[in-house]
Amino acid sequence: MAGAFSVRLTGTAVASATLPFGNLVGSTTARVRLYEYHISYTASPADTSVDWQIQLGTTAGTPGSNPSIFPVDKADRAAIATAGLLTFSAQPTLTANAFLDAVATNQRATIRYVSTPGLEYSLTAATSSLNVMTPTVNGSPGAEEVMVYYFE
Repeated sequence: MAGAFSVRLTGTAVASATLPFGNLVGSTTARVRLYEYHISYTASPADTSVDWQIQLGTTAGTPGSNPSIFPVDKADRAAIATAGLLTFSAQPTLTANAFLDAVATNQRATIRYVSTPGLEYSLTAATSSLNVMTPTVNGSPGAEEVMVYYFE
């Protein structure tokens, strides 16, 4: 039976089109379906911005850390998927131009995405990672928080 899970990605975004802020990695036994995420900032409000993209990848890369994934329902099983957080020492293999979402944010605003039921961002065995990219960072936005909710 599918379970719902959450993972918190937090850190300071660095402008990079090749190294992700964080990622979610499925496997042949865990079909990841991202259904919601939030982007917010923990620093004092300022007029700075970050461009966020969700890009498909075929490998996980080597993250600086692996944040814990928790079941939304504490009676559910443990997650099979894994998560990675900056700073990546080896980049994941990104699928060229395979962007599922892109949003430019201002530090003064919180962004929330919720998928239409049945149209979640999904991974297959051939597309094994969802990568949260920050190709453009304007100013010094401080620490960012990305809460990701997904089914597997």
